[in-house]
Amino acid sequence: MSELYPDRRAVERFRWALIDATHREALPAHWPTQVVAPGFLGDDTERCPVLLDLHAMRSDERAEWCDALHQETLALQDTRASLLIAAEAPMGAVATHLAQRMVLKLPEHDRPMQWRFFDPGTSLQMPRVLGSDGMAWLMGPVTAFMVPWAGEWTLIERHRAVGSASTTHAFKLDATQLAALSRLGVVNRAAMACPMPEGAQAWTLQGQQLDHYIVQGQQQGLTQRDDLVAYALKAHHVHPRIHEHPRMRALLTLLQKAHPNDELDYRELTAAIAPEDWTAMAAELQTPSFQEETHP
Repeated sequence: MSELYPDRRAVERFRWALIDATHREALPAHWPTQVVAPGFLGDDTERCPVLLDLHAMRSDERAEWCDALHQETLALQDTRASLLIAAEAPMGAVATHLAQRMVLKLPEHDRPMQWRFFDPGTSLQMPRVLGSDGMAWLMGPVTAFMVPWAGEWTLIERHRAVGSASTTHAFKLDATQLAALSRLGVVNRAAMACPMPEGAQAWTLQGQQLDHYIVQGQQQGLTQRDDLVAYALKAHHVHPRIHEHPRMRALLTLLQKAHPNDELDYRELTAAIAPEDWTAMAAELQTPSFQEETHP
């Protein structure tokens, strides 16, 4: 919703700003903040975000800060706040809940990971990954986020979970959601290699498309992050079905049969393909004869 803007009326509702660690040093010492850190990090909290209480700031400082944040958002710059947060709970309760949600335990990892759900480009993808119950679980006492990304502000409201309150508290990420979350880093890396879409909705749609291609790459046996990024970008930029072309099928078969000592990867093999060959393969995929062959 591009008309959203952190003005005086918005700040009355969105009292808290979540500030990434990269912007913590720029905050004046007298501004009221609280570190948001998962417990497993112990005292190692320098790379954790902080909550900033906008209501406790001087009105002139708040107005200047919010105006700069808005201008950064419109200019597609790295914003000084990751999220603006609406919540009736006190700062300590909001910080504690967000810190708990920053802990992600994936089956393939022995130790918990710090989940950066608060990064704006990631936050916009959370509703499609988590669904309404998952978003209610993620947000807890938070009633709404305002997300500065893709040149506009997007409002994400916390809707009542489908189940009861006890069901929400008992919510647990299922295998599909965990797999989707584990791919988000690859999705975002691929997305940042593309031109920024116009608007948050286009960003979210692009993320969904890239995620689809990354799943395809995994099904083809690709496991390395950079290989999956390259696979997704070829499907995104060249042709959605580029990997159905016989030349690409042969390349993927070669990778699937390769021994680790062969030191072959998708990036190396595709780097040898000339731009005009990519164009020719995409054109062939559009011919009626090829479409009949692959989709009888």
